[in-house]
Amino acid sequence: FRRMATSHEGCSVTSKEILIVVIRPFSNNIISTETNDVCYNEKPAPLTGTTPEEGIKPYKYQWEVSFDNVTYNIIPGATAESYQPGELTTTTWFKRTVLAEEVCGKDLASNALKIHVDKPIAGNDILTASSVTCSGTQPLLLQGSEPAGETAGYTYQWLYSTKGPDKGFSPAPGVNTLPDYQPPVLYQTTWYKRVVNSGFCQQDTSSDIKVEVIPLPATPQSSNSTSTVVVCAGNTVTLGADVSQNEKAEWYDAPQGGQLLYTGTNFTTPKPLWSDATYYVQAVNTQGCSSTERETFKIHVVTPKAVASEDATIIEGKQIQLSAKGGETYSWSPAVGLSSSTSPRPMASPTQTTTYTVTATTPEGCSATDQVTITVIPRIIPANVITANNDGYNDRFIIKNIEYYPECYVEIYTRWGEKIFESHGYKEAWDGTKNGKPMPVSAYYYIIRLNNQEEPVSGSITIIK
Repeated sequence: FRRMATSHEGCSVTSKEILIVVIRPFSNNIISTETNDVCYNEKPAPLTGTTPEEGIKPYKYQWEVSFDNVTYNIIPGATAESYQPGELTTTTWFKRTVLAEEVCGKDLASNALKIHVDKPIAGNDILTASSVTCSGTQPLLLQGSEPAGETAGYTYQWLYSTKGPDKGFSPAPGVNTLPDYQPPVLYQTTWYKRVVNSGFCQQDTSSDIKVEVIPLPATPQSSNSTSTVVVCAGNTVTLGADVSQNEKAEWYDAPQGGQLLYTGTNFTTPKPLWSDATYYVQAVNTQGCSSTERETFKIHVVTPKAVASEDATIIEGKQIQLSAKGGETYSWSPAVGLSSSTSPRPMASPTQTTTYTVTATTPEGCSATDQVTITVIPRIIPANVITANNDGYNDRFIIKNIEYYPECYVEIYTRWGEKIFESHGYKEAWDGTKNGKPMPVSAYYYIIRLNNQEEPVSGSITIIK
């Protein structure tokens, strides 16, 4: 600017020039870095910013820091265009302010730049304690703790080793990326660890836990002489099993599962047996592991049955053959009147009615009995004379004991073969007549048929007067 002055005389004078500078506000103050993530206790990449526009050059800067993006504090000495933070242990925010020193100027603050710090992972523990399990079984679920330290999400990797707690680890089989892990069926001792990752640089490996696998006992062996035990019906039987030292034998009624009947090497069946049965035994060690299989004990129950011949009737002095079956050996009682007391088919000639008991014994030593009764009836004694004088003595043909033969048939003949009398049952004795007329003194002949099995009895009867 200039000022011009004019005198009264018309002369003009021009003043010196004055320069008025207009200061515009700052703009374009943006800070950034190569990466906004950093590992715990590491330096981030340098913080840089754009060159401001307008304002008074050279520019003056002030860097500030905050741990909550609310309250910022000046970083002493941080007045350069760029800034290199030191090691960070927590997520931190930075700003850069372009300072305006002129009266009418205004400071220009940059954007807030967040540097995320991956904190160390803490509390990575396997909560399930080391355990002991039986070979061929599945262990308990391995439960892991909730890690602490990083607010971002965690990823998991379960590892296993069968070589020891400090070597040979590799990813565990199955689903191994969850906080918890279910081991599969194990057949050898195994160690497990859990690796937790967070962010891009934090990793933590838990202490190992051990799942000790106990070998299964061998299947018990029978101490009986044969695989199938034979017992007589109505008896109990004792079964024996051989197991190793410090193992016990458990007896069941089924090849798997079933009811536990007894614990011990010698098992006696709980009740008498009447039919074939099967029992099973397994070995169990001190850790409670049972053998893979159970030994099978078959019991064959022998039910002997003695069968004797039918009851029979014989005439005194006769004999009859008895018979028995159902065994390998036999014993008859009483032995009186028998041709043999040990034969399956002895001849019997008792003198009186007798009941014989036969005991049949099987090859297994099982016995049963049956009975047969032989009824002995007296033999007949026909008279040999008839007086026929009506004196009440010997007036009729008396056949002693004929009453024991109700089916008998009696015939009387003359010496010339003429039938003069016959009777079925002989309820009325012959009185020496024919059709009511007395027969003459003479010898007559009789035929007595006792039954269909016996030979006829014949002889003579004489009528005297």
